[in-house]
Amino acid sequence: MGKSVRVMAACAAVVVAAGCGSDAVAGSPTAAPLGDAQFDPCSIPDEAIAAAGADPGTEQPDIFGVDLSEWNVCKWDSNSWYYLGVLSTTYSFDQVRDNPQSRAFQEVVVGTRDAVSYLDVNDPDLSDCDVAFSSSRGVLIVRVTTKVNEVSASPPCDVATRAANALDSYLPR
Repeated sequence: MGKSVRVMAACAAVVVAAGCGSDAVAGSPTAAPLGDAQFDPCSIPDEAIAAAGADPGTEQPDIFGVDLSEWNVCKWDSNSWYYLGVLSTTYSFDQVRDNPQSRAFQEVVVGTRDAVSYLDVNDPDLSDCDVAFSSSRGVLIVRVTTKVNEVSASPPCDVATRAANALDSYLPR
C-alpha cells in the first residue's frame, strides 16, 4: 500500500471516528445534512493554500470517493513532510471536544476565534494534529498529517495552528 493510500485511509478512519464519537454527548445529537450551504474547503483560493504551506496543484477533494455525509474534506501536499487538510462539518464544537477518539486538547487562537488543537488517541507517535474552531456553518478543522516514512520537522500542532491562521480570512465565520 502506497504512502498516500495509507495516509488517506488513516484520515478516513479519523473522520469517520469523529462522526461516530458523538456517543459521549448526552442525547447523541446528529449533524444536519450538509446540503449546498456547507462550506467546501476546496473553494479556498490557491494563494491561501500556498500561504498556508501547501501546494494548491495537489488538491484532493475527497477521501477515495467515500460519501462522508456530515463532512466536506480537501487535502493538499505540502511538498515537505506533511499533508494539509481542511475539513468542514455540521457537528458542533462541543461534539468535536467530546469525541473519545481525541486527546491532549490545547487552547489556541485562530485569528480572533477561540480554537483547540488536539491529537488522535490512535497516534502514539504524535505525528498528526487537528485545530478545530466554530463557524456559522458548524466546525472547521485544519489538519496536519505527517507523511508515512517522514519525520516531522516541527511539532504538527504548531504547523496546523500556523496554517489555520494563514487560512482564517478565507474561512466562514
